[in-house]
Amino acid sequence: MSQRNQNRRPLRLGLTGVAAFASVLAIAEPALADVGRSKVTRLDSATITVRSDGESYTSLVEAPPAITGAIEVEFDAEVAGRVTFWEVWAELQAEDGSEQGGYSVPLIPWVKYESYGHSRSYDAGNRPRRVHLTVTLNVPRAAYDSLAISACNALAYRLRNRQGLGNQEIFSQDRMIRVRAGTGHRWEMSGAAGIHETPPWVDSSDPHRDKVRVVCQKAPTQVPPVVEEPAREKPEVKTAEILSVDESSGFIGGCTMKIDARITTNKTHEELRFRYVSDQGHQSDIKTVNTGGGTLAILQHEYDLPSDGDYSGKVRIEGVSSNFVSAWKNYDLDCIATPNDLQAVLPPKAFHLEAIATADEVVYQGRFCPAKVKVWGIVKGRSKAQSGTAWLVVNGKPKVKQPFVAEDGQTVIVEGEQELSWDGSFKQDVNLGLYLMSKAGPQVGELEKTQTFECRAPNAGGPGDRTSDASVPEVLGLTVVRRGEKTFPGYVCPERMRVDGSLQSGNKPLKGSLSIFVGGTQQQKYMIDLPANTGNGYGIEYELSWNPEMKLEQTLLFTIQFANQHGHVVKTAERMTNIACREVAMPNVVGGASGGLSAGRPQQQAGRPSTAGGLILQPAATFAVEAPRGSIKSGRIELSGGKADAKYLLRFYRKTGKGYQHVRSAKLPRLMTGRKAAFKLAALTGGRSWRLEVCPAGSKNRKVCKIADFQVPSLRTTGKAKTPKKPASTKVFIMPGLGN
Repeated sequence: MSQRNQNRRPLRLGLTGVAAFASVLAIAEPALADVGRSKVTRLDSATITVRSDGESYTSLVEAPPAITGAIEVEFDAEVAGRVTFWEVWAELQAEDGSEQGGYSVPLIPWVKYESYGHSRSYDAGNRPRRVHLTVTLNVPRAAYDSLAISACNALAYRLRNRQGLGNQEIFSQDRMIRVRAGTGHRWEMSGAAGIHETPPWVDSSDPHRDKVRVVCQKAPTQVPPVVEEPAREKPEVKTAEILSVDESSGFIGGCTMKIDARITTNKTHEELRFRYVSDQGHQSDIKTVNTGGGTLAILQHEYDLPSDGDYSGKVRIEGVSSNFVSAWKNYDLDCIATPNDLQAVLPPKAFHLEAIATADEVVYQGRFCPAKVKVWGIVKGRSKAQSGTAWLVVNGKPKVKQPFVAEDGQTVIVEGEQELSWDGSFKQDVNLGLYLMSKAGPQVGELEKTQTFECRAPNAGGPGDRTSDASVPEVLGLTVVRRGEKTFPGYVCPERMRVDGSLQSGNKPLKGSLSIFVGGTQQQKYMIDLPANTGNGYGIEYELSWNPEMKLEQTLLFTIQFANQHGHVVKTAERMTNIACREVAMPNVVGGASGGLSAGRPQQQAGRPSTAGGLILQPAATFAVEAPRGSIKSGRIELSGGKADAKYLLRFYRKTGKGYQHVRSAKLPRLMTGRKAAFKLAALTGGRSWRLEVCPAGSKNRKVCKIADFQVPSLRTTGKAKTPKKPASTKVFIMPGLGN
């Protein structure tokens, strides 16, 4: 049973079949009972072919991208309540296609596909008494492939054990399996209580009985003898995909390249060997992963990079155990040189730039041409709060000037419209530019892009062609809800966001696609085929990323776009949402460090581990800085406590009128081993007041660091002019793991 609102009221559950609404609803019950029904009203024809090797069925040969259809749902709270939540999904069952009449014993039980269903929640004040609509049935190939293969093998098992057939007889011909489609649903309503529960069922009059078929293919004519073949030991990789490449800044001059990927095979318990390769030819070390009891291997790997700049390029997966590759994945990493310095400042980034033709069109020489485009850019903060001005430029002319303030992880939207004029050509390029100016005036970021827009013939089916079959949604809605919580020392943050889009067709069918974006990046795309006057919901769960050492608040742009069947974006809904953590009291904490480095955040008690997202960070043994302190005459560092073989990271800060500024110098050490070290006093230039920060190496918890303030004697300048340093050379990313 679902846990939704368990403390407030019981959850009503209901499950019905495909042939008719469940007869259980006809049972005598209170007059104000809640009602929930669902059934498959359309199932599209599909044929799925499964390959055999003469002993078993192994993999799909041909299959549609998805099993599709339509589901009708009805939820009625009668007169005493309201619908607060509902969910519906498809269920599939396979049975022997040779059994044509009466009741057929299924080959495998009903399989639920809840992940590919539909759900909707209603806020208080907006809860309907009755919901009656049609939603799409869509079970993708990646989800139903195991059902098809398992059903064929179950049929072979039945023939072998019940009819005594051998492999040669079983696999000498094609065999057919029918796939039945049922539904399951769940609802929650206020008002009169009532529980309905019945499994999906299908009777012999099912009108969709033979629409989806699985053909269990006969073995090849020439079946090779059963011998040890090295080729069969190699797994067949169906897909290899890099999902994301992102950076995670460490708190002591570190930057991590994080790669999330997945590999899908045709068999279970397969060992795969592969490596990551950059577009510059650099290779990682060879990785090994085992799919275990499934056919999907989830990959997560990290590489440490020098945190002194940006890295960009492409990376992909290349197989070693067998010949497979993934598509290239672009990466653009911001490795902040000093992510937690007192004065660390990285300018904001021009993150995204795009122009989209609106539904408005003009007629030019018998063709329909876009009348205007909506231009929008995204500015992304990358360190402490930065203010400035963003300029949106179209075809070399300023279009929008917008002040902004962006902190790390926050995004700011800059948008405007540009009218298009048509003269002499049915195609034109639009040059876009997003330029960022600091508060002081200099330019700190830019992004340029060129997009092409074309006119279309009257029969092209664009948004403005009323004689075509293209249409626009009657309603396109967007809701964003926080879900779950993550606990960090002293803070509780939202874990993920539930993004729901609602689509309503008008007086004619609606075809096209609906895409969901978060922060300008597409997260999901749905193919739409709705009958007239029909509504449906589409949603995703978006995992939030938090770094409690740097940011406890972020702003995200959530967008949904509907494009008609000809690819024209005709309707868009956007919502900018601020998401913040909340501070909670922590027991057994000690006072803040001197100098206010940890002002406003609870301190970790000495010697106690802290948790961040489930990762336990164990501080080094308690230690303190004995020297340098006060007025010093020599450059020596002495610690009390700690371990003689422990490593410590060092940072020197010079006091200025605005606080303490991190100072880097080749003459100042950045790492020490043991309790004693030395540094050159002459390297401390530009001021007398200094601060030393000492942190255990390998720890990402800034709160375990120790601080000592000291003053140096006044130093006379030599009067020699400094030679300017050469500009830093362009960075070339080298994939760690191999000597390049």
